Amino acid sequence: MNNDFLDDIIKQKLNQQKYEFTSAEWSAFESKQSAANTAGTSGSNLKWYFMGAATVTLIIVASYFAFSSSSETTTQNKHQEQNNDLTDIAVETNTIDKEEITDDFSLNPTIDEINSSNSLDQNQEKNNNSSVVNSDQISAVENQNTQNQVTETVEPANKILNNITESSNDNTNTPNESLAVKEITIPSALIMAEKLEICPGEVVSFETIEQDDVLYSWNLGDDNYSKERVIKHSYQNPGKYTVSLIVTSSKDRSILSKSKDLIIEVLPAPNTEFVIKELELEIIPSIQLISNEELANYHWDFGDGTYSSEGSPVKSYKQKGYYNVTLSSKNQDGCSSKTTHKVTIKEDYNLLAPNSFTPNGDGINDYFIPEALKLMDVEFTMSIFSKTDGLIFETKNINQQWDGRNQQNGINCSEDTYIWVVSLTNSEGKSEQYKGAVLLLK
Repeated sequence: MNNDFLDDIIKQKLNQQKYEFTSAEWSAFESKQSAANTAGTSGSNLKWYFMGAATVTLIIVASYFAFSSSSETTTQNKHQEQNNDLTDIAVETNTIDKEEITDDFSLNPTIDEINSSNSLDQNQEKNNNSSVVNSDQISAVENQNTQNQVTETVEPANKILNNITESSNDNTNTPNESLAVKEITIPSALIMAEKLEICPGEVVSFETIEQDDVLYSWNLGDDNYSKERVIKHSYQNPGKYTVSLIVTSSKDRSILSKSKDLIIEVLPAPNTEFVIKELELEIIPSIQLISNEELANYHWDFGDGTYSSEGSPVKSYKQKGYYNVTLSSKNQDGCSSKTTHKVTIKEDYNLLAPNSFTPNGDGINDYFIPEALKLMDVEFTMSIFSKTDGLIFETKNINQQWDGRNQQNGINCSEDTYIWVVSLTNSEGKSEQYKGAVLLLK
């Protein structure tokens, strides 16, 4: 009966690989051992001696395996959680170990129990001369193993904390020289423009950041493109245009950056188109200029040094030739526009002077004077010159016309060609001069 009890305890401890006897169990074990020694023979005492030695050996082996298993579990947990937070694992390890220490020590007898057990064991050894191992020796072995386990577990955790602190101090005190020296440049496709609202024909500038080893691809939104970093462009028609930029690598042509779309609005400009109307009934060759639309203001350039601000002016040209007539205007948005058309004058304006006259007294074409002077209410001077005699006639009166005589001596001039010159002041207060030739016939 006693042997079966001890065998069951040993088997249970071997299966669990950990000794978990309480002090009460040890007391029961020692009482039974004492009773057995009193009733048994010397052969029984020898049997109990070997059984006690085997028990101590098994307890030590079980403690070793328990310690190995605990250390292996602690090491696995420590490696598994070290990547997440080394500081937390160190604290958790200390906490777990302390709990294990408390649990292990709770299994051991108190100091009083150990002392009491030692006294009993010493008396029992003296009386029975027995070599059985007592409880304080077993407890001492367990305490020593537990303390070694705690020491071995806590020391690596402290080393981890020290390594973390040293690493933190190194990172704080030692700057990263590679990041401090080398700057990382991010490719940019930022578009910079002078203005976003322009007038038709106005030149606008676009540019982006200057960068190394890149290519620029501009889309100006009006079927025009560019590869320059800084470009100047003008839009001729009103509307909104989308400008975009792509920056690519000059090494492998890969796209490095794309810009945000930039909207350029071209405001409407005045419509300065006009038509030209010839006035056939005018004595002086004249034209009338008519704008297609009513404008806020008008500025006409007739191409001969004269100007007008009227809406539909009439213009006369004295000499034949080509004249560029331009209309300019500016609206409330500040946009201006101008349109130019070419005007052709086929003949010189000679004040409608006849080519010849016959001063013979028959009452038909007996006098010479430019017909336009008869219609113009202006001051004038007409002079007649002879090839041989020079100035032979002069008048400032429309009613005093040349009758073919030399005004200097009153003699009738012979048939010949004579030069006439008319100087006048026009309605604008400007001086004008006209010249021509007239043939005197008898």
